Amino acid sequence: MARRLALFLPLLVVLGGCASWRRQGLSVNPPAKLRVAVLPLILDFKVKKLADLETVSSSSTLSAAQQRAQAESLQAALEGSLADAFEVRLSSSYLFSPIPRQDVEKAMLALDISTSTDLSQKQYALLARKLGADAVLRVKVHGYGRIRESWLFLLWASSFGEGAAQGVIVAEAAANVWAAVGVASEEVLQEGVEWFGGGYLFDRFYAPVILEGDFYSGKTGKNLWGRWFVVTENKKAVKKLPRAQQKRKEVRLYLTFQKARDAMIKGLEKAALKNEG
Repeated sequence: MARRLALFLPLLVVLGGCASWRRQGLSVNPPAKLRVAVLPLILDFKVKKLADLETVSSSSTLSAAQQRAQAESLQAALEGSLADAFEVRLSSSYLFSPIPRQDVEKAMLALDISTSTDLSQKQYALLARKLGADAVLRVKVHGYGRIRESWLFLLWASSFGEGAAQGVIVAEAAANVWAAVGVASEEVLQEGVEWFGGGYLFDRFYAPVILEGDFYSGKTGKNLWGRWFVVTENKKAVKKLPRAQQKRKEVRLYLTFQKARDAMIKGLEKAALKNEG
């Protein structure tokens, strides 16, 4: 199931790189770095209980209401810590140099721009001009520790195509249409049980993180690149930790975020180097 999640969700790609970067006023010339204004990270999820973000001891005496209050507080703190981690990693890029987050926030306030709504192409260009930025990067965290029900529906929908494909194979081999229908139906039903019945177990044993990144020209405000990044676990990093730490959900989640973040920045660097003249 984890393998299919990692394979299917990345197909939800926003193909924003169809326009030439140079034609949109963005030229990549290493070793010179592009000045990038990174918008405040958008946490596009709601933490419902403390266990969504961290390991809760079975001996905990906190009430459900207290745990919910702690979860809300942790989510607020999480936004800042993830933004810091993203800025630190982007600073080490050989192509990009992030503008200090405080400067970006001040400019957004002066221009009355907020990430609570989608920015227009004009607003991206205005913000970049005020900051002297070559580009603007927007990052959304769609999932952090849990798989949304809406994602499960998409994953289950993918099984219809797989079931149909298996049905075609059976029909050709057995020359029996009803056998093909049976195989296809069984596959779809099995996938439904797997995703909806196993969703809880997936969240319990994995630390999924879903990121979406969009890169905009500072000159025109046009979207130049966009992509989703889905990581279910950062096993390599987890194995390096002491055994006691390996089981802590908050630690595993942060390591998964780091892996997804690194994949996003590497993907953006690769796209920049492929920039057409």
